[in-house]
Amino acid sequence: MEPLNFSYAPLDRPYISKIDLVTNGLKKAILTGEIKSGQKLSSEEICRVFGVSRAPVREALRRLESDGLVKIYPQQYVQVTQVDTSSLLELSQLRICLEELAFRLALPHLTPEVFQALRANVKAESEEKDQVRLFNISLEFHFILVRLSGNRELLSVYTKIMEKFQRFLRLEYYDDAYVADKRYHARIIDLLEK
Repeated sequence: MEPLNFSYAPLDRPYISKIDLVTNGLKKAILTGEIKSGQKLSSEEICRVFGVSRAPVREALRRLESDGLVKIYPQQYVQVTQVDTSSLLELSQLRICLEELAFRLALPHLTPEVFQALRANVKAESEEKDQVRLFNISLEFHFILVRLSGNRELLSVYTKIMEKFQRFLRLEYYDDAYVADKRYHARIIDLLEK
């Protein structure tokens, strides 16, 4: 098995359960690509990295499996789920439907202040050179509009979908041609204003 090699920094909170600590740490490493698609994980090594016993690691891995980020093969190993084109297509279809609904629900809440925040996001996106920060700025653009929908269940489902989708999106943000064309969010603002 390939050794775990990712950066880990404890969260700046006074208390976090060991299960949440492991879940959040592994999820972040998987979504950012520090732990690769298809990589096999060792429970023992996870225990060592996080300084916890096996019980929180087992529960964290169950949570990650329910999120679709890992597959547990009992009595054998745990593997990070593969990034494949059929998953990308399915997630893209869901994302499009959810964003369309969110944008329609957000329309009555589009104030000059909201457009100002969206334009500030687009400006920051156009000036950003770091791909990781660019990705996060771009993602926030969509979340601004989804939060404006006012539908908490929609936001919850969208957040889950986007957690899975991030693995694909991050790959795009390492493509220089894709990063060079940052105008599509400005076009969305233009359409919303009309």
